[in-house]
Amino acid sequence: MATVPYLPTLGHDFVMDDGVQITKNPAVTQSAPLSAYFLDKATIASRADYRVWYRPIRTVGFRAVAALGGVRPVSYGVTNLALYALCAILVAGMALQVSGGDRAAALAATALWAALPVHVEPVSYYSALGDVLSLALELGALSCAARAIGRPSRAALFGVASLALALLAMGAKEMALTEGGILFVGIASAWSRLDPAARRRAILTLAGHALVTVAYFALHHHIIGAVGQGAISAHTIGSGLLRAPVYLWAYVATIVAPTGHAAAYADLSSPAWKLAVSWLGVVAVAVATWRARQPTLRFALGWFVVALIPVLHLVPLHSYYADRFALVPSVGLALALAVGLAALRGRTRACALALAVPLCAGYLIATAVQARAWRDDRTLWQAAVDAQPRAALAHANLGLALLRDRRPADALPHFEIARAIDGDKPEVRLGIATAYDQLGRAADAEAAARAALASDDSDARLHALLGGILAKRGDLEGAAGEAERARTLNPDLASAWTLSAHLAEVRGARADALAAWRRAAALNPNAADLHAEIARLSLASGDRAGAAVAARSCLRLRPGDARCQALLARTGSQ
Repeated sequence: MATVPYLPTLGHDFVMDDGVQITKNPAVTQSAPLSAYFLDKATIASRADYRVWYRPIRTVGFRAVAALGGVRPVSYGVTNLALYALCAILVAGMALQVSGGDRAAALAATALWAALPVHVEPVSYYSALGDVLSLALELGALSCAARAIGRPSRAALFGVASLALALLAMGAKEMALTEGGILFVGIASAWSRLDPAARRRAILTLAGHALVTVAYFALHHHIIGAVGQGAISAHTIGSGLLRAPVYLWAYVATIVAPTGHAAAYADLSSPAWKLAVSWLGVVAVAVATWRARQPTLRFALGWFVVALIPVLHLVPLHSYYADRFALVPSVGLALALAVGLAALRGRTRACALALAVPLCAGYLIATAVQARAWRDDRTLWQAAVDAQPRAALAHANLGLALLRDRRPADALPHFEIARAIDGDKPEVRLGIATAYDQLGRAADAEAAARAALASDDSDARLHALLGGILAKRGDLEGAAGEAERARTLNPDLASAWTLSAHLAEVRGARADALAAWRRAAALNPNAADLHAEIARLSLASGDRAGAAVAARSCLRLRPGDARCQALLARTGSQ
């Protein structure tokens, strides 16, 4: 059930940040020393602005998939789906435990969890491999910890295993930093039922998990040099605490919703009345849970709340909220459902279990429909704009996807909408200038690029774009200066090297041009046009063998392409 809705779209295109984190990341495509994955943040992504989270196990996972199955979408799709199926098995085991061995309740709760459309993003988004891997490891860590506490035989072995799995889970995704908190909630909920020896084992296990969490946090800070995606202050923490209930209820709604899911969401409004109602709702649920005197229900709902702490904006986040952030918390709601179903009796129980069947079927259909949106970037962001018309990121990314499809007239309005919603952000400034350039409005494009650089001179992409605009109007000296500035700011920016290649050809420096094309292709190996340029220039230089290799690469990426076939034919190769 967990896998069936995803099979029709298995192996869809790389989308969103897959290029930065997988296909353009040399640590994934070409490998790196094992120690570098843990000590060098350059292995995290191909762009420096993405190196804000410490996820070495995820990057190692990316590399393992590439080594075993190649840097192909289907390899990552199969991996994510297999991990999700494993998570469903582990959730079923936990649901069986918290429901007191009630198989029907555990099965119904797990089936609904596996079918949830909110899980489409972590399963279909290849870069979310870390999310599903982290959840599988975290569930394993908690299961081993429970075993170490509950039974004296081989308690030490299971305790050590739980620590190792927890550390690996944190290294795959920071959401697992709350694993120790979830364990604490479980121990506190079961404390009165534990004998003295089990309590001692519980304290030792919890202390070990606390030490592991602190050690990971310290290593994260040492490698990354920051916590969160912005400055942390008393104001940001206070504001986050005040608005936390709004996000809690938003995640409840998002998890159970059959439709309306998107790759980007608009910010949540929090007027005074909404804050008050959200706080009253949280207090009411807390009181009701306490009065129910059901330890497993407290554990399940405590799991949901604790697991969400990293994404309640107590520390700055670029995303307002996201479906993939709901993966770990959704387990808590599934466990709560298992406990609730197990508590029902008679006709009420029979009706509730029967209702689970059509509800699950509806979720499966909605999941299959939602998964279709992930087939390519333009489809994904169009679906996001349709579902969240006030999400600036969705409009900006749809604009960028339309630019890649050479549809600047369609892209420009989305950039304008994004700017109206969320201000003049770097991606929006770049998108507007690029759209003008593609439309042939050179003066507007140059003005937009210069205005953007006046407010932020550190964006290498804008310098490369401005250099291309200047080159088109014959200002080769100015273009060369912008190309050099772009390369200095970001030596791994492919567009800076393509600009340098063009300029070198104009100067007649064929060897320099070829070297620049090769560097651009190494940074963006899936761009067929770059391989075609290498083949063309290699032929002009008399290097038929090199031209043949490049032409074949072009055809591999774009089968049947007339230009690539013509270049290969000119090399005399088959």
